[in-house]
Amino acid sequence: MKANIKGIVVMGIAALGIMAVTSAQAAKDTSTGTANATAKIITAISISKNATTDLAFGNVIASSAVGTVTVTPAGVRSSGGGATMGNGGGTAAAFTVSGEGTSAYSITLPADNVVTIKKDGASDTMQVNSFTTSKGVSNASQLIGGSDTFTVGGTLTVAAGQATGDYTGTFDVIVTYN
Repeated sequence: MKANIKGIVVMGIAALGIMAVTSAQAAKDTSTGTANATAKIITAISISKNATTDLAFGNVIASSAVGTVTVTPAGVRSSGGGATMGNGGGTAAAFTVSGEGTSAYSITLPADNVVTIKKDGASDTMQVNSFTTSKGVSNASQLIGGSDTFTVGGTLTVAAGQATGDYTGTFDVIVTYN
């Protein structure tokens, strides 16, 4: 019986030795890698309309036919169809973008590309569409020293026999870092 107890003790010690070797081998088979976590806080992009430069189509004379008046981003005005340009020229809307250093940004014009302007808050309306920017078709640009400017033009549709009066409305231009 003593031999059996001695055998059991020897086997127990041997099992503990195997477990110690296995655990030591497991410890030798591991490795740790380290990475950095980084962040850079940048200036938020912002846009402001230049104080006195709105998109203005100037004085327009309506006729018995539908017409249009277009103001390019360069502020050049033209008319077609039943609309005639009166005295008082048009201007393109001008904006200043501010942000981080030399970051690239994109310009988003009115989502549905149609804006309604109204006469003195009344029910008489006209549509402005075909918005364009001085930044071209891609509407993408680069800040230089944290600032950039651009202009926006568009086309006004004048209904046949459009009611006389002052028409106003607003449109949104959005800038986003690329």
